Amino acid sequence: MDFLTQEQISEFKESFKMFAEGGDKITKDSLKSVLRQMGMKPTDAEVAQMIKDGDTGGRGTISFDEFVSMMSEQMKKMDSPDDITRAFESYDPYGKGFITREDFNSLMTTGGYAKFKPAELENFIRLGKTEKGDNIDYYTLVKQVTGAPTS
Repeated sequence: MDFLTQEQISEFKESFKMFAEGGDKITKDSLKSVLRQMGMKPTDAEVAQMIKDGDTGGRGTISFDEFVSMMSEQMKKMDSPDDITRAFESYDPYGKGFITREDFNSLMTTGGYAKFKPAELENFIRLGKTEKGDNIDYYTLVKQVTGAPTS
């Protein structure tokens, strides 16, 4: 947890509030509800395992500190900002720092990668949209999504 910035911890607080539905803990029901709102379809067993994995106190719920610990572990498993940037750079043959909306949509919805819904894509596009045209500034997008500067 030492590698987290104050901004990331603040973002986790907002996420926790959503998952905890205004309370001070995440329950199986609240976690399942939020995951379904996000378009996921977890089974009861998957939700129970998520709670079990995050619940270090054995209460059957997840506190804010447990949530931050769980999320920081997930962040360690993510690709680094530089790796994500290099992936986008492969779609930018001229090295301009942006890719077209069409290339972005194709990259995010096809192949062996995670498939995103249109609303999720629009959120990503807003984060990286350039002032001119309909291109995505992937350096800005990576910084916004990961919270870390890219090289």
